[in-house]
Amino acid sequence: MLDTGIYEYNNQNSANVPAGTFASSIYFVPLTIRGGFPVTYMEYVDYRQAAVDRSLLQGKEDWWWTDSGMYSWAITQEKWCYQLHLKIEPRVVLRAPQLAGKLQYVTYSPLQHLREPDPSSPYHVDGGVSLRTSAAAYSVWGSR
Repeated sequence: MLDTGIYEYNNQNSANVPAGTFASSIYFVPLTIRGGFPVTYMEYVDYRQAAVDRSLLQGKEDWWWTDSGMYSWAITQEKWCYQLHLKIEPRVVLRAPQLAGKLQYVTYSPLQHLREPDPSSPYHVDGGVSLRTSAAAYSVWGSR
């Protein structure tokens, strides 16, 4: 897997990196171990068990969960306007940290640098322009 969020050094932000080369870290994270047993996975708060939280709403909002309790939803209404609110609390679990590792300051010289999604990167190409007006919290449809 590749991750574009790992910091990359070059000769402009580190004097230890020669011109034309880059340096960054390589991470080793085991996803499964022998027999296909998963050791790195996501866990989520189970909102099916959140009856206490629902009682705190005191009938001001309608509340429900979806996706086996992974997402908690609430809806508020003012006249004909509705707002949906979503909450999720994920975490990454690594059950075999002794198999994980990190190599630091690995230098490399690519033939061509990959495009970056980060707009502040010099390798960000053709990010496009998006112009929008600010959205109102309400809308008038079919007014006469």
